Amino acid sequence: MTEQSKAFYLSSLGLVTGLLSATLGIGGGVIVVPSLRTWFSFSNKAAVYLSLVTIVPVSLYGVIGHYLVKPDNILWLPTLYLVIGSILGTKMGVKIFHLVNEKILRYLFILILAYSAAKMTPLWELLPVTADIDYLYPKFYYFILFGIVAGAFSSIFGVGGGVVIVPVLSQLFGHSINEAIASSLLFILPTSLLGLWFHRGGQKIEKSIIIPLAISPILGTIVGAFLVNYMPASFLKNLFAVVQIYFAVKLLRLQENK
Repeated sequence: MTEQSKAFYLSSLGLVTGLLSATLGIGGGVIVVPSLRTWFSFSNKAAVYLSLVTIVPVSLYGVIGHYLVKPDNILWLPTLYLVIGSILGTKMGVKIFHLVNEKILRYLFILILAYSAAKMTPLWELLPVTADIDYLYPKFYYFILFGIVAGAFSSIFGVGGGVVIVPVLSQLFGHSINEAIASSLLFILPTSLLGLWFHRGGQKIEKSIIIPLAISPILGTIVGAFLVNYMPASFLKNLFAVVQIYFAVKLLRLQENK
């Protein structure tokens, strides 16, 4: 593969990642990691590192884009509580990973994703289920709690972020899907920065690979942040449900291949 074609593929990957991230509030690791391993035969560690290199600017551009288009969509204080919880959860996740059977944790996460995806679709409204929750304590306690859960699952499975935060904000706390998506990107920014800091010095990657991945998402995130505010909420929920199902199937296949 020539340097020109390599730069084209990397830029295209960054562009698509930025578009999907700003539209759905996900970091994009599920796209970047397998693409880098398939196209460029990177090791998993190198692919994860480059995924973080991509996710940091993607989430930053996404937050800026959403703020410029509709700043009210960003829930600053709830996201702060979620980030605090995720920092604690990341450390807890490492300990849980060594104490609890990974198979049990994996199937639990698959069930959570399937349940959340079902709630995102119109079929859920046909079931005789009430979704009202009575909060016994101030809501910021629950934000921190779910931040811990997101951080724990992220450190255990390498996922989390948007796939956890978007349904938590939209389904459990009653925020609009647009608010959940914009706030999810704000949540992903510091957590991905923290992950990149932990990986510093661990990989030596050429600048010719890092630069296209870091710059190319700009256009995609701007377009995504604009489009998401003009898409029907029902369409966004269904699209996000597809992403959650994809995550669930991916985790299930990983389990079966072990």
